[in-house]
Amino acid sequence: RSAAREEEEEEEAAGEESIDAADAAADDDARRSRREAAATATARVEDVVATLSDVLLNVARCHLKLSASRAGGSSAAHACVAACTASLSLRRNVAALYLRGRARTILCQFKRAGEDLMAALEVHKRRRIAADGERRRGGGGDAGDAETSPAAATTNDDDDDDDD
Repeated sequence: RSAAREEEEEEEAAGEESIDAADAAADDDARRSRREAAATATARVEDVVATLSDVLLNVARCHLKLSASRAGGSSAAHACVAACTASLSLRRNVAALYLRGRARTILCQFKRAGEDLMAALEVHKRRRIAADGERRRGGGGDAGDAETSPAAATTNDDDDDDDD
């Protein structure tokens, strides 16, 4: 009789262990699923931030172009500075620093323009050095992309203002 009882207790313990293992596996799956969902949400947020920053840069480019015309004047240059500052609040990028520096030059804010342009140059240099190092290691790296090149901050039609 005691052997039968011992056997029953062993079966119960084995059953509880398998339930515990199943619960642990389910908990692991739930944690993994939450991590994957968080990673996906983070990637989406990063995409939205990058897109918004790019849109703000396009707005800044438009205002800078308008500020060069008689119609736009200083109000467009102020709007360019505001759009660049908003873009920089989302992510630091060479184009926003460069465009803001150009707009501040139009506004005769030469000290602040110089600070922005020097910061753009420093960021550009650091990224170029990093890209060169990556290329040497065989990773490819592109030092001349739109985000890292101050010259890419403006459109090609900036030079046609003299044609009037």
